[in-house]
Amino acid sequence: MQILMKNENLIISFDYNPSLIEVIKRFDSRKFNPNTKEWTVPIIHTKKVLETLIPLGFSVHQDVNDEYNRTIKHKQKIERILASDFKESENEAFEKTNLPLFNFQKIGAGFLCVTNSALLADEPGLGKTIQT
Repeated sequence: MQILMKNENLIISFDYNPSLIEVIKRFDSRKFNPNTKEWTVPIIHTKKVLETLIPLGFSVHQDVNDEYNRTIKHKQKIERILASDFKESENEAFEKTNLPLFNFQKIGAGFLCVTNSALLADEPGLGKTIQT
């Protein structure tokens, strides 16, 4: 019973077990390959897959663990930004702009920086130009 990573997917393999199959069926976008007898789950579900399958005795390849840790750190950064918990260096960057940013604009700008790719779709007149 193991979990590997290939391309942008998690590859889950185990001997036939109806109970485990029912657990795997709970994962969104999962697919079964009858030729290899493996399940494939998109990598975006790494956190859910590991938190569900590790307690059931699955072993996890190191690159999957690394992806899980990246996912957790990324989520923590986003939560920190959304809570307006800016680092000193981030506050200094906001001050260097000499722009009077509202807190929601700082959150938007911070979110753009943390995610490295996002869509800023605030209502007209809320300062999208300043945020970007």
